[in-house]
Amino acid sequence: MERVTAAARVHLTGCTFTGWKTAVLTHGNSWLNFRYCEFADNTVGFHFNASQSTVSHSQFTGNHFTENDTAILWAGTPVDMAISFHESVFSHNGTDIDNRSGQSIDISQATFE
Repeated sequence: MERVTAAARVHLTGCTFTGWKTAVLTHGNSWLNFRYCEFADNTVGFHFNASQSTVSHSQFTGNHFTENDTAILWAGTPVDMAISFHESVFSHNGTDIDNRSGQSIDISQATFE
């Protein structure tokens, strides 16, 4: 079961996703962005599996990923700019970021606990 499934452009702010198989899934020709959200105790917190190459926003700022099996699964088409997780916190996840597509991901300002 997915909590949020997006096939269009979506921006989420301040949301909480707890206890889902896949909390947030983006697919098809879509772009999804979230800021200041909590992802806790999910099998997969955020699964990007889209073919979209036009980025509407590359900053995923201030999110918390806690005790997910996989916090982020990036399996879709890579985009032409780095996706950044500034001020995000990754804590006690099985896998913090599974980057299957080789997307450029900036974690220089993220915290890993």
